[in-house]
Amino acid sequence: MRTPLPSVLFVDDDVILLEGVKRALHGVRGRLDMTFISDPEEALDHYSRSQSDVVVSDLHMPCMDGLDMVARMIKIDKSDRTRFLFLTGASDFDMALRAINELHIYSFLQKPIVRDGLITAIDAALEDLIAEDVIGGRHAAAALEMINAAVLVVSVEGRVLFSNPAGQRFLDSDGGLSRGPDGICRAPTPDETRTLHAALRDTAIDPDERVRWLRFKPDEWGNAVSLVAIPRTDNMADESVILFSTDGNSKSALSRESIQVLFGLSPAEASIALALSMGERIEQAAELSGVTLSSARTYLKRVFQKTGVSRQSDLVKKVLMSPAAFMEPPAPL
Repeated sequence: MRTPLPSVLFVDDDVILLEGVKRALHGVRGRLDMTFISDPEEALDHYSRSQSDVVVSDLHMPCMDGLDMVARMIKIDKSDRTRFLFLTGASDFDMALRAINELHIYSFLQKPIVRDGLITAIDAALEDLIAEDVIGGRHAAAALEMINAAVLVVSVEGRVLFSNPAGQRFLDSDGGLSRGPDGICRAPTPDETRTLHAALRDTAIDPDERVRWLRFKPDEWGNAVSLVAIPRTDNMADESVILFSTDGNSKSALSRESIQVLFGLSPAEASIALALSMGERIEQAAELSGVTLSSARTYLKRVFQKTGVSRQSDLVKKVLMSPAAFMEPPAPL
């Protein structure tokens, strides 16, 4: 099953302008599911049947202005997931102020519309939406920006949907993953790319089985790449995967002491949680912690109880997205 494309609804009573926007955005049809409607009432009907990820609307329309239309859309879907963008003129200050104060509009674009600026604004709105989905809230999404580990959200086909600042640096660096013009992430070699994409498919299609760990061969400077692939279990209709890199410049500040303090774990439990979060399997986690495999599994069960999760994938996600990933290690206990 292919991942559904992000949906964008354009609403403007100016049919000629709307057709111009449609032609201008022809090149991004492969990555955006776009709908163009000139009647606000028709747009409301469409939205009631299928809530769009992003709505781009004109402020001034004769039958119903953009503010009233968006207010009604918000009443239709109270989840606050849609990002609304308004097209405004230079004299729309009062309406823009109302939109900011009452409707929490994501962004404004001033006419005349510039194609690249419109695409950039839509992409930013989608990244904001994905960041919120990843860790469940706008305040939590802001914390993602602070995490030192590279975090990428990718589709089952490998398309990069979101990256935090460390993730963007990871994509831009030599020897790690790269992102092609089509938005698809690739590993250093073709064989490793096939392995990466197979792991993404397996993780998205069968999320309950286990976390996938990927290690790529060192480059000529001896730098290896290690990735943890975790399913987005919060919204299984969206088959996307969270990738963490725990190596190199993006290495997390995780420490056993930080995990122990944050989650109230014993030293042995924190050691197991740390090893799993850094990409080790339970067998290697036991060896690194100096305990038997049976003891490691017992400690893991206790970690599950204390952290409120029931699967390794959820544990790794919780640890890597917690303050432990970027806080300074406390003094040894």
